[in-house]
Order: sequence, then structure tokens, then C-alpha cells
Amino acid sequence: MNDPIHKQNHRDTVASAAPETVDFYYFTDPVCSHCWALEGVMNRIKHEYASHLNVITVMGGMMEHAASPDEAADMAEHWASIALYYDIPIDGTLWTESSLSSTWPSSIAYLHLRGLDAQRAARFLRLVREAAFLDKRDVGTRAVLHDLLAAVGADPAPILDLVFSEAGRNLLLANMKPMVEFDVTAFPTVVITNRAGEGVKIVGVRTAETYRKAIKRMLPADVVLETRESEPLADLLDRIPTLFDHEVEKIYDVKKDGFLDFIARNLPAGTFATGERLGHRFVARRDH
Repeated sequence: MNDPIHKQNHRDTVASAAPETVDFYYFTDPVCSHCWALEGVMNRIKHEYASHLNVITVMGGMMEHAASPDEAADMAEHWASIALYYDIPIDGTLWTESSLSSTWPSSIAYLHLRGLDAQRAARFLRLVREAAFLDKRDVGTRAVLHDLLAAVGADPAPILDLVFSEAGRNLLLANMKPMVEFDVTAFPTVVITNRAGEGVKIVGVRTAETYRKAIKRMLPADVVLETRESEPLADLLDRIPTLFDHEVEKIYDVKKDGFLDFIARNLPAGTFATGERLGHRFVARRDH
């Protein structure tokens, strides 16, 4: 879906200096399985067009309360189908062998961290997703969030006090206001708007080229695009603890059968470890 829209004035983070920028809203949720499939493409686009994008990540509050047994069974089946369809690592038995109480606490923690340190917040969100999709951990609990906050060097206690408070709830609800403005009802959704009040909405998992075309469409025709080359792998691993083969394929155009050779060519020997999880190869720094 690629819909033209019109916008009100709503701006959050600001890109580096450039002739023209657009607002790039990314509507997501910590345990949105389709968003997990889109991670590689999102990382590529946000890096490639950094000079032209004011990125605004909106947490959608997908799951306020725990699923019923029937809903949990449906979600387990859904995650299993997503893993097959996109060929990505997801363990759907979280829903039947463990549990997921809510996505609101992790969303609130992310929003609070973003106000302090955007890079730390992004790393925390990645850890939340890995904990849910790979480790079957309930990322809606205080104990699990304590571990994940500590892992990014944050002081968990005051953040968790906010997360499980009315103030935290209000923070999440305020962040969700653009969902009403842009009529967002599914995740992932990307909305790109320009200074003229024009916009485009893209729903679902799409290719990098789809987002490139939308960005170009929202910029004036005479703008010379200032795009960046692919992010150095070592820099990417500073932000993403466990990088999988399907993400390398999306970010660097490297087929999965060339994954190990690509890693060996682009990282100094002894600085990384490779392995396999849920049938997918990954690379991680040795200190992670």
C-alpha cells in the first residue's frame, strides 16, 4: 500500500544539515514480527538517506495485556508462518511454552531512553526484540527489562519506576498521537511527509527500493540526493548485538551462502564470533 496523505506539523528528531529533509515516521512495536523481518531494510534506508530524513519512531502499543490461551495459540502459529515466509529466525513457542504479558512496558522504556540517548534507545529496542523472538523471554516483566536496561548501561530502577506508572502510560499514549493523524492501523507502517504538507504511506514489509522511491517523491525534483555508502560492518555491530544472515543480505546485497566469507573479509580476525540460531547464521562481537 502506497497512499498519498496530507499532514499536520509534527516533528521529532532532526537529520543532519541538508538542502531538504522529509519526516520519516516508522510505526512499529517491540514484538511486531513483520517489523523484525524489516530490520535489515530499515537499517539500510536510515543510514543511506540519513542526511534527508528526520526519523520519528512511533511505538504502536500493539499489546497492552496478555493474550488469552486461544490468542496465544494463534500467535504461535502466526510467528511460525512469518519465520517461514520471510526466512527469518523467530521462535513462536514463546506463546505456548512461555508467555508475553504486554508490549507497553518495553515501549515506554524505549521512549524514555530515546529522550536521553537515541543510540542507547535503539540498542535497547534491538535487545528487546532479540529477547522475545530468539530467547522466548517475557519482555513485559520488570525482571527481564531490568536485565536489558542494564545491558545497555542504563540505571534500571528509576526507569522501571516510570515504566510501570501512570506517567509512563501517558508517555506512550502521547507518542501514539501520530497514529490517529495518519490513520495507522497496522505495523510496520512508514509515513513520509514533506514541508509542503504532502505525504505517502507505505504499509507492510517492502523492499529498500520502495522506500527510496517514496523518499525521492517527497523531495523537490531539483534536490541533489546526498546518500551514504553502506555502513561499515564494524560500526553496525556496535549497534546490533547479533546480526543475522538475512539482515546482511538486505543491507549489503550478500547472499546467505556468502555470509561467512563476507564477514571474514570485513572484520579483523579475532574480533568477532559466528554461530547459528534457529537455522540462521549470525555474527557478533566477541565482547558481546
